[in-house]
Amino acid sequence: MIFYCYDIKTRALIFKYSGIDDHHDCISSRNLNFKVDEACICGKDRYFIVKQNEKSGRIFAICFDNIRVRKEAVFYAKHTIQMFLLSNPIIDTRHNIYEEIVKTSIHNTKNLNAQITSKILSYLKEETLSEAPDKVKYIEKLLEKDIKGFAREVLSILRMSTQISNEYNVIDYLKPNIQLKKSEFGYKRIHSLLVIAFYQFESDFKNKNIFIRINQTNLSAFVNYNTVQTMLTHIYTNALRYCLPNTDVNINTRVVSDEYVEIKFTMRSLYLTDEIIKEGCLNGIRCEQAKRIHEKGTGVGLGIVHALSVLNKGCFVYNRISDTKYEIDNYIYSDNYFVVTLLKEEFY
Repeated sequence: MIFYCYDIKTRALIFKYSGIDDHHDCISSRNLNFKVDEACICGKDRYFIVKQNEKSGRIFAICFDNIRVRKEAVFYAKHTIQMFLLSNPIIDTRHNIYEEIVKTSIHNTKNLNAQITSKILSYLKEETLSEAPDKVKYIEKLLEKDIKGFAREVLSILRMSTQISNEYNVIDYLKPNIQLKKSEFGYKRIHSLLVIAFYQFESDFKNKNIFIRINQTNLSAFVNYNTVQTMLTHIYTNALRYCLPNTDVNINTRVVSDEYVEIKFTMRSLYLTDEIIKEGCLNGIRCEQAKRIHEKGTGVGLGIVHALSVLNKGCFVYNRISDTKYEIDNYIYSDNYFVVTLLKEEFY
């Protein structure tokens, strides 16, 4: 929750981030011991300073431009506070540090690269290829014999190479205190974003008989393309791993408060425990069922989605739709939703 007030002595707007049950009691910005070099730049000649009050634990975003438009001021206050929560270890020591994310991403890219090389060499029969006098003709004849199999291999390799790009996007865009410039954003159709991220997974979902229903929409969002594609890839990966086979994943889009576009994924997937709902966006947290299904997982996926959504000046939340449990093949499932919220219009 964000409250705002105006401090006459310092001519600063003060915003307070607090829990739902907290009281609206603003304090003077003089008590926050701020420094100008800690400022977060939010536009020409405009900056915010975000501070946590050690005694109360509350977080304040202070603007020294005296923004008169309330909507604009609240927008910037929310974003600077989100960035502070995301990158400041004082607020939440459970977030994996950037070095751990880099280590995991590099490990993943090495594995993916090895898989791509192995797939290509296996399909082309490396030993025979090395002895062929005309390697181009050899490959041509090989493809003519199995065009369908080659097409499947190409799609599989494309997906893995895209995953490598996504891993590097994570490294590039999750550096501490990073902020994207407005020039790195642009308008993109939501339907196109969803389809482009999905088509590489299409055959995998077919194999599990999971039907992805991307409902038609003409809505667009103002986003950073690379980070949003990485977010959606992680959500699809999560659905592929943990959805109940022979079910549907429904994806719907709507406008929220005239400011944001909400993309909602509803699915029957592994039961979301209260602990996961409360703390699952923190890197490294996995439920026991997830570990059984996918032992090699790191638990960073949803944390990455959360971090990249904040970088896009949006948010990411998920929860159970109901408490009903479905026990199938020694796994417990529930009806869940995952919601990504993005900017509808260009920001200030």
